[in-house]
Amino acid sequence: MLTSRAARFLAPAFAGVALTFAACGGGGDSGAGGGSGDARNEDGSDAAKKGDSGSAASSSSSKGAPATACPLMTVEEVRALMGQEPADDPDDAKSATNPMGQVICTWGSEGIPIALVQLSIIHEDGFSEGLRDRKYTVAKLYEENKALFKDAKDVPGIGDRAFTSERSLTVLKGKWFITLNTHGQDAQSSAEALGGEMARVLERLEQ
Repeated sequence: MLTSRAARFLAPAFAGVALTFAACGGGGDSGAGGGSGDARNEDGSDAAKKGDSGSAASSSSSKGAPATACPLMTVEEVRALMGQEPADDPDDAKSATNPMGQVICTWGSEGIPIALVQLSIIHEDGFSEGLRDRKYTVAKLYEENKALFKDAKDVPGIGDRAFTSERSLTVLKGKWFITLNTHGQDAQSSAEALGGEMARVLERLEQ
């Protein structure tokens, strides 16, 4: 599908800047690719790419970020943010070499013009030994990310701290670091739209 391929080419631009800091001065960790690699379960099988079409599901793992991010948003929610019909094959990635245990789900549009919705999730317990030895935290990650954006604006009432920048919302809550991005001429990018969806994602993560 044309739009699916286009989404995969465009997705790295929306993967966030989180891994920049892991790749720079990350001790013995290497291969910090933002969204590369197929999602796999511990037994080597493919991780589920999404939940049922009508409902999102909790996908928490015992430690760190969930094994897959796509079930944390429903098709209806993605459609509302995207402003058009999403394709039925979201790109769900978790790299085994990712020092932060980051998981990313990218939904591409079914038609033209191309639109994207991307959810990135990091949990501090999923940090590599190298990052833990350096006493690196998601709070530090949040501050470093925020400092990169001149247009960053604080958003009260979401998580412990949150800010918007361009077409994204980044949230720190406890040991969670979560970013939600949108792209497309009809995509929703307001703090209200992104914040409402982020509240649902946080609720599902805590189930």
